[in-house]
Amino acid sequence: MYLYDGRNLTELQDYILQTGYLQCAYSQTHSYWDPSKERQFLERVKAERHRALIAFCSPIEPLNTDLLGELVTLGVRVLHIEYFRPELPEQSYLLADYRRAGHMAAMRLMLGGCREFRFAGMGQAPYEVLLEKGFAEALTEHGAGYDRQRQFFRFPMDIDADASARRAVSAFLKRLPSGAGLFCRSIEMAEGILSCAGQMGLRAPRDFRLAAFDWSVPAKAPGYELICCDRMALVRRAVDLVTAPSWTGVRELVAPKLFVASLGES
Repeated sequence: MYLYDGRNLTELQDYILQTGYLQCAYSQTHSYWDPSKERQFLERVKAERHRALIAFCSPIEPLNTDLLGELVTLGVRVLHIEYFRPELPEQSYLLADYRRAGHMAAMRLMLGGCREFRFAGMGQAPYEVLLEKGFAEALTEHGAGYDRQRQFFRFPMDIDADASARRAVSAFLKRLPSGAGLFCRSIEMAEGILSCAGQMGLRAPRDFRLAAFDWSVPAKAPGYELICCDRMALVRRAVDLVTAPSWTGVRELVAPKLFVASLGES
């Protein structure tokens, strides 16, 4: 089960073939996270008794947790590589520690001298909930706390093509206190913020400090602080675990890495 582009999927297929197994892929984006279509796929995994399921399950109700449990009972090695709800899965997991990533972002912004903070997201995806939770926890532990009604900015869809979306971002930036720290749930969001800010004559870190999260290691450090978990490295490790001769399960959160603006990995 995956959420990758064609190049990454081909790379993963080649990696799995080296272990002596064949990949059977199910795309969540192609099926629009439809739990009924996901269930059809899981039923085939059950019927064919696949060796393992590297799970990237839909967060949309009704969840297919009953079927996941059946697969484990039948001996299928189920290993989650992404959250489908904010709580940890009942089955084995190898997951990015999003909560820690959000906490790290807030700490970096505080260490940078920020006294006002904002979190930019789009909805209630489980990973975003955990990023925001860690962000809020750090501000509560070491700052003035986190008021979601005041400090959460719902980033609009498609700011490249929708003029009203860009106006909404510009209006947010006008209200942003000078020197504030902003944490974006993705680099795409951060780049959108910088694009709108540039049109307004604003610059980071001169006028505000920016941090973002991403799932891949950058070729070079961006002009802001980036907290990342290398998803493809995580998936390759998941393949190693489920294709190993023995299987006792795994429950592990993978620590994020920090890339400091213009300096590289820290």
